[in-house]
Amino acid sequence: MKIDKSGEGIVAWRQDRFADRDLIYDDSYDFGWNDLKGAIASTEPFLNKFADLTERKRFGSGIDYNGGFYGDLKFELYTKIRKFSRRVGMGALAAMREGDRDKAGRRLSMLFQLVRMTEDDRLILSQVVRMAFAQDALATLWELMAGEGWDDAQLAEMQNGCASLSFMKPMLAGFEMEMAMNVEEYRRYRESPEALREAIEMAGVMDDYFPGGGGLFHRSRAHLLLWRGLWSEHDEHQSLVHWEKLVKTFRAADKSWNSPETRKLVEALEGDDGSGMLDFSQPERPGWYDRSRFLFSGQVSFLSTQHLIRRGLRLEALKNLAVTAVALKRHRLRHGAYPGSLDKLVPEFLVTIPSDPMTDETLDYQRKNDGAFLLYSTGMNAIDDGGDATLPESGVDLDPLFDGKDILWPGYAPSK
Repeated sequence: MKIDKSGEGIVAWRQDRFADRDLIYDDSYDFGWNDLKGAIASTEPFLNKFADLTERKRFGSGIDYNGGFYGDLKFELYTKIRKFSRRVGMGALAAMREGDRDKAGRRLSMLFQLVRMTEDDRLILSQVVRMAFAQDALATLWELMAGEGWDDAQLAEMQNGCASLSFMKPMLAGFEMEMAMNVEEYRRYRESPEALREAIEMAGVMDDYFPGGGGLFHRSRAHLLLWRGLWSEHDEHQSLVHWEKLVKTFRAADKSWNSPETRKLVEALEGDDGSGMLDFSQPERPGWYDRSRFLFSGQVSFLSTQHLIRRGLRLEALKNLAVTAVALKRHRLRHGAYPGSLDKLVPEFLVTIPSDPMTDETLDYQRKNDGAFLLYSTGMNAIDDGGDATLPESGVDLDPLFDGKDILWPGYAPSK
């Protein structure tokens, strides 16, 4: 989804060529639709079998939670799913370009089903990847909504598929699972020198990927013997204290982002990297004794709890915006115009008005004089800025969909 400074999006399937630079993933692309035919066609054999797969409702990736953090976590499988979902999404846009709405709608349904089917994998990184292709699915929905000619049944299917998605609760389940796995990990380290050695090796690999984190203070055989005999329980307790704080913060954010309790808990994480771990890279880092005994809990984690909370809430907001936007389109299709207020959508098109997860109040909506509408969430600051999606002036690469003052359901830029 390419958003311009005015908060309007450029519809890819209406362009002969589509060129842009993705600041989030530091990637450039320039393609015409003919360039994509081969990649889209290669997905067709699997699409023919997809109906059988979706009957399972849930997708078991085969993750062995007892295998520890450094076991077989099936990340390669998620990479394949992400690649497949992107091809399905591009196939939906290609079908829309060809005027085949039935085909485009079926492929959008597949994307939503992929997101639902991976909901139960209770690892944080699994949910991070799942969020990535969920955002692709929601962007595809926005693209398809740019076209006219949809009937109410097709729009209702889009709305229901989108409404079935969930992000905060599956991520919270991932935090809770990894907290439980943490206890099992320490047991394995105490009982198995081989398991401890493998964990030390993996920690070294993580140091290479995430420099500046301080890493492991000691790796000698003598120190590891001392750690197993004297300090492993100290380390485990410290680790569980951190995990408990992270889980508590995430639970509060899932319940109410704008509550004083949530703000207090999040602010308590602001002084470190967001993971709650001890930061040994700072000048006031702990002394020799603490660095020796906190072998694992003392590592600075690349995981940012603050970032994950924000990401989950923003996707929940985008989902609710999408559900409402489809309901608005259905209202216009049936009654000839957008409603004056969102409560006019209930109960004909919505059971209840989707809430803004930032404030726990209803989303903000205005019908414009030009026949369009303004629909937005207050964004992470939980302040109503009137639908202002202006990005802050910063040298950091920002996402125009999420990082403005408000989270806006984008309008559609005029075709060129």
